[in-house]
Amino acid sequence: MSIIGAKAPLFAEPFMFASNFQPPENWDRSGLPGWTYASEELFALEQDVLFRRHWMLACHISDLPEAGHYIGFDIGTERALILRGKDRVIRAFHNLCRHRGSRVVEGSAGQCKQALTCPFHGWTYNLDGTLKSALQPRSFPPLDPVEWGLKPIEMDIWHGFVFIRFQPGPQPPMSRLLARFDNLVTPHGLADMIRVDGEFVFAEADVNWKSMRDVDNEGYHVPKAHPSLQDLYGKDYVDEPYVDGASLSIGKLNDKPRQFWSVREYRKLVSRLTHLPAPQNDSWIYIGIFPNSVIALYPDSA
Repeated sequence: MSIIGAKAPLFAEPFMFASNFQPPENWDRSGLPGWTYASEELFALEQDVLFRRHWMLACHISDLPEAGHYIGFDIGTERALILRGKDRVIRAFHNLCRHRGSRVVEGSAGQCKQALTCPFHGWTYNLDGTLKSALQPRSFPPLDPVEWGLKPIEMDIWHGFVFIRFQPGPQPPMSRLLARFDNLVTPHGLADMIRVDGEFVFAEADVNWKSMRDVDNEGYHVPKAHPSLQDLYGKDYVDEPYVDGASLSIGKLNDKPRQFWSVREYRKLVSRLTHLPAPQNDSWIYIGIFPNSVIALYPDSA
C-alpha cells in the first residue's frame, strides 16, 4: 500500500474540534418518538426519502480489480450493479434488464469475461452498460445500444470508496460532502488499500435501522459497553455533531493503557508503525455518513 503525502493536520491538541459548534435556535433535542421505530408506513417513506435519495456506500475500488468484475448491491427494493469496464472505468447501473426487468447478475460479486447476459431473455450488455445484442433481433425494431443499455445510477468515488444514489437527493456529491475530511484521511492512502482475506459476517436482527444508527452514530456508550476501548482511548474521545449529513469522531490512543492486556499489546504494536504522521499514527477515527455508513480509520487498517 502506497501512502500519499500528508497535508496540514485537520485538528490540533486537544481534540476539541467540535467546541465551536453552535446549535440552531429552538433546536429540538428531545429525540424521535417511540412509534417512529415501529411504523411500517414511516419505514416505507424512509425507503423512498432516505435510502433512495441519499448516498449509499456500495464497495471499494479494490473489490473491482479487473475488467468484468462486478458487485451486486441491494437495499430495500432497489438493485444496483457496480461494474469495471474494459476501459478500467467503474460505472453503476440498475441491476435490471431493459426488456422485462430481470436481474442481470445474481449474487453479491463476480466476474464476467466480455459481457453480461440476462439469464431470462438473453439480452447481452457490454461492460460499459451499452446493449450488445438481443435474442431474435427481428422481433424488435432497431435498438439503439445507448438508449437500450443498462440504466445508469449516480455514482461518486471518494478516496477509493464507491458511493451510489438511486435518485437525486439533497446531499451534494460525496467528494464535496466529505471534502473537509480530505486532509485527515489522505495519509492513510485509502484508495490504495485492498481487502484482507476473510469473509463478511451478516446477521439479521428484528430492530429498526434507526436503533442501529443511534448506537453507531457516536461513542457515548463506549465507557460502559466497551471498557477495553475506553482503556485504549483514555479520556480524549469526542464526537462531532453532524454537519451537512457527515460527522467525525476521534479517540487519541492512551499512552499508558492499564486495564486490559490486549489493549496494552495493541498499543505496543501501533507504536512501532511509522508510515503515518501524527495525529493519524495514534488515533482511531470514525467518519459517519447519513443515513447508514461509517468509515473507520485505524493506524494499522481501515
